[in-house]
Amino acid sequence: DSANNDEEDCLEAHTFKSRFHYLFTKLVHSISNPENPMLFVLDDLQWADRASLDLISSLVMSNRQLQLMGDGADDSPHCLVVAGTYRSDEIDTNEVFGDLLRSDTVRVTNIDLAGMDIAGTNAMLSYTLQLPLRLIRELACVVHAKTLGNPLFVKEFMNSLVSD
Repeated sequence: DSANNDEEDCLEAHTFKSRFHYLFTKLVHSISNPENPMLFVLDDLQWADRASLDLISSLVMSNRQLQLMGDGADDSPHCLVVAGTYRSDEIDTNEVFGDLLRSDTVRVTNIDLAGMDIAGTNAMLSYTLQLPLRLIRELACVVHAKTLGNPLFVKEFMNSLVSD
């Protein structure tokens, strides 16, 4: 009898999940259209849990299916784009997300953002400090060596110099 209850609980959980995905997808599709497209921007996906990633996958897959087949109600396209960010050096810590990236479930376009070179760091510091490029070239070299040109790290490093 305990095994029967476990199966029923599992079936109820699966049914609830399916209903939730369906209703969320219907909500998104009902408020997105060519005149009012919807953009989801999801940050730090390497830390997402399985339930969140399943919901995102379900939404993206249903959107693609509707675009390919139409939803029967109308032939208007559903305008939805999901843009997600993640730290590529932390994917191994979340094997669920790594599996999603490697699967054929969703279409993924990777855009790797590299750090700025020394000239870019120099330009950022010049703009921030309102000083000519030539006057802060040495500072830019030091900051670049400490931050590897990551714009966020450059900003935070400079803030720490000011606050210390």
